[in-house]
Amino acid sequence: MTPKQQSMLAQNPHLVVAATLEDGDMLVLDNQPAANFPSGHFGPYILTKSGALQDVNYHYSQQHGKAVPWK
Repeated sequence: MTPKQQSMLAQNPHLVVAATLEDGDMLVLDNQPAANFPSGHFGPYILTKSGALQDVNYHYSQQHGKAVPWK
């Protein structure tokens, strides 16, 4: 775990690490509903080594060149 990932998790205790990926990024879930999502939006998200929290589809399309199904 990088210092930036550790800092993000410490500042956001509602984020729960589900898995550490081969490249050092983390798959995380959110255990509280996001604002403006009445039914909740719990992820999953990617927590990058640089401490950025990204939507899974966005991350894979932008960082790994993997198109999401609707592209």
